[in-house]
Amino acid sequence: MKKDFPLIFASCFLLIFFIFQLHFIQQPVSDNDEGIYTTTFLLISKGHSAYTQTFLSQPPGFLLSVYPLFLLFGKTLHAARLAIVIYSMMGLISLLIIGYELKNFWIGILSIGLLILSQSFANQIHTFQSDGLVNAFTLISFAMLLLFKRDKKIIWYICSIFFLNLSFWTKLSFFFVPSFFILLISILDDERIIQNKKIYTIKKYVVEFFSLFITNQGKKLILIFIIITLLFLYLFQQLFGLSTIFNIVLGLRLSSFGKARISPLLFAYLKQDSILLGIILSAIILTFIKNKFVFKLPILPVLFWSVLSFAFFFFYRPLFFHHISMLAAPFVLLFSILLSRVLNKHKNIYAAIGIIICTTAVLITYIKYTKIPQYFLPNNQKQIVNIITNSTKQTDEIVTDEEILNTTTQRMPPPQLSDLSFVRIDSGNLTKEKFEQIINITHPKLLIPWNGRLKLLLTSNVLKQYQPLITINRNIIYIRK
Repeated sequence: MKKDFPLIFASCFLLIFFIFQLHFIQQPVSDNDEGIYTTTFLLISKGHSAYTQTFLSQPPGFLLSVYPLFLLFGKTLHAARLAIVIYSMMGLISLLIIGYELKNFWIGILSIGLLILSQSFANQIHTFQSDGLVNAFTLISFAMLLLFKRDKKIIWYICSIFFLNLSFWTKLSFFFVPSFFILLISILDDERIIQNKKIYTIKKYVVEFFSLFITNQGKKLILIFIIITLLFLYLFQQLFGLSTIFNIVLGLRLSSFGKARISPLLFAYLKQDSILLGIILSAIILTFIKNKFVFKLPILPVLFWSVLSFAFFFFYRPLFFHHISMLAAPFVLLFSILLSRVLNKHKNIYAAIGIIICTTAVLITYIKYTKIPQYFLPNNQKQIVNIITNSTKQTDEIVTDEEILNTTTQRMPPPQLSDLSFVRIDSGNLTKEKFEQIINITHPKLLIPWNGRLKLLLTSNVLKQYQPLITINRNIIYIRK
């Protein structure tokens, strides 16, 4: 029984947490992106192709991973959130596999508890955005590669590459790629790195990799990696066209980065997530305390993952609070592994810390659960919904910068206007002139400015075609003349 206790504890903990998440998917919309992506997916489900007809700012991995479950569960925001919950739970379970493969199951348990305590990470577990998916897919890739390292079954390696590619194509996230190849070195070298402690420096890892690349086993594994990666590219080319994807997704990000103001946003956001900030600082301190271990497996790949993620978000613009959730997984895992080294001779203390952290995480999650509002839309938005349904037919198009109104009323915008985000407007991807052209062609029935974005696009020529219908919260709702 004592031997099985960690598994029983983890299973009960994850089951309770999953039940809570099923309730959290009912909570009100807290981020406009959720309405944008739900509207986009609905437009695609109606036959408007992604990227070419329906604007989509996210890479295709986000669409292909969530869209099938979105259709399966009912084509609503709740359906999309449920898909995110399922993938996120798979990521948390992968932490248990990682802990087991690292010979300390409590590493995975402690990591799960700390992640749930992180406000930014916990929010993304049930929010229809891509950040939580990156964490989940990367952790799954890591776990699968460790399984392949142990028993050399090629299916684990294929799964690892699959989820590595899926992680990249979900958010163009490359943070784990160097770590993947560091682990691959140890596999190609038959774990000589660990057993003989031969390699300590980054330079030697690079030399070792290229020397192992020419071996038969190395050629085989690299060839499999290349084939699966090319299959992803071929699939995206056939479905959407790679040039279209790069022009929209990468072009939008480059334009946004070029026009964004450089400021210490990362630290400002980390102050809002004190748990994650504390974990990052603790991981840095433990890295210096256990510095003789950091260039050895299994710490080195996690350290690379952590440092690369932090460096990227330090410079990346525009940066939003939900982005820092992608720092949680690598730094929490780094902290948990280093703490296990510090408490190597006190495993019972380490296990007790894991139990306390997970119990605290459940209690805090329960408190959040009791505070979930009983409404999905606030009263002023419910009023707008009634106006929309009474003033339009099911086939009429409406344009609003509060896209959850599109999904709630099932009145879609023109596909080119599925995304009215500040990023798209500020980057110059959607200008007043372009907006006016789309309006002149599509003739939507209602224009509903709500949070300031649509007002940036309205021109006198557009407003000539409309008349005020009603004013709510100082927002004038326009109906076509």
